[in-house]
Amino acid sequence: MPLNPLHWAAGPFLVFYAVAVLSAAALGWMLPTLRRPAGRPRVVTDMVELAMLMGGPTRVAEAGVAHRLSEGSLRLSNKRFHPPAGSYRGFRDPSGGGATWAEVRSDFAGAARAARRRLEADGLLMDADALARARLAAMTAPVIVLLLGTVRLMIGIARDRPVGLLLLLMLAMLVLAAILWTTLDRRTVAGRQACSEARKNADRLRRAPTRSETGVAVALFGTGVLAASHLSDFHQLRSSGGEGGDGGSGCGSDGGGSGGGCGGCGGD
Repeated sequence: MPLNPLHWAAGPFLVFYAVAVLSAAALGWMLPTLRRPAGRPRVVTDMVELAMLMGGPTRVAEAGVAHRLSEGSLRLSNKRFHPPAGSYRGFRDPSGGGATWAEVRSDFAGAARAARRRLEADGLLMDADALARARLAAMTAPVIVLLLGTVRLMIGIARDRPVGLLLLLMLAMLVLAAILWTTLDRRTVAGRQACSEARKNADRLRRAPTRSETGVAVALFGTGVLAASHLSDFHQLRSSGGEGGDGGSGCGSDGGGSGGGCGGCGGD
């Protein structure tokens, strides 16, 4: 058998390429983890910063809305959010028909961006340069595997050979690379430690948060802490397949996210 895998027969090459796809995905996950910046240790107690570390902008919105619902400055009815009659709190509702989750969530975008900047400056989240280096480390092996597949694909087409299985494997590599890119955990070592310590010190909130602690509990553990509470309808909204959308993601279960990976933990 030739040393160059590009000249192997179809069967051995496909086995080799499938192993290469899995190996590249494993390397893409391991290298950013091994090269994660140390950051600077800091205790985090602010609700918005905790939510940003645990699950990114979506978790910030979930914690903020949960806090408003618990304090009575917002109510949820038929999957629509309503401010108390005659009040203005974060969004306009001139028709009285209520706001969607997407509309309410946008009210917290500025707070999420400000929290991300503070966490980056304090060394708890990777800044843009560190994130670029981490993504480069994650993508190096998948790109090499895709280039190898592309060359073999061109050889197969030139020789009028079937290339369907190779295309499927290349598609799998693309999907895995996209997952690695979008779920890369932006937290530094110090950021992960801050999350772990905050969760450990607030374990009671997972089981029985008071009304005043609702927002922090959601920031740390997600809307699942509301499942048996008077705000269970909000949890159902966020965990449903409809407008609930991505409520389960975050770094804190780290997306999510996240404690595994999340979709853009502390992302844009």
